[in-house]
Amino acid sequence: MKESKKFEERVYLFLDEFVRFGKLPFLLEMPALSRSYGVVLLYITQSNAMIEKYYGKEDAKILNGTVNYRVLFRMNDYEYAQQISNEIGKMTRKTRSHSTEKGQLITGGTSSIGKEAWDLLSAQDIMNIDKDEVIVLVSGHKAKPLKLKANYYFKNKELLSRINWEVKPNEEVFD
Repeated sequence: MKESKKFEERVYLFLDEFVRFGKLPFLLEMPALSRSYGVVLLYITQSNAMIEKYYGKEDAKILNGTVNYRVLFRMNDYEYAQQISNEIGKMTRKTRSHSTEKGQLITGGTSSIGKEAWDLLSAQDIMNIDKDEVIVLVSGHKAKPLKLKANYYFKNKELLSRINWEVKPNEEVFD
């Protein structure tokens, strides 16, 4: 295989539920090595916990650190949602408080303005996204997550019309 920058020479590998293949150490190195050869990898799994189960926490961390894009659907894993929230980071927002003494509503009281850190996207936000929405994290731009509508091809008539799949049963299987 030779290096290629041409779009039309790219090879896409959709590794759906790749953890079920068993632990394959070369899969951890592929994101870094395959880009220059025009191989685009799409790792698909139900949860990060499955990666950790089959590969361990350190290897899951390596894999999450080497992919350029992560597409997150609604999840039920609070720990992982919190990890994502921490990766995205916080913003600083101004706070204002005002207090008055009893009977001093007009003339008395103190005001203060402060700043506090606030999650850009909380774990609860991540866990409660709509089932037809996704959050996309782009390497180098994690503080700007994208919340997008998921465009499921099987729910989109235009995309379905572009697919020219003809499913034929395997005769040998049914004999």
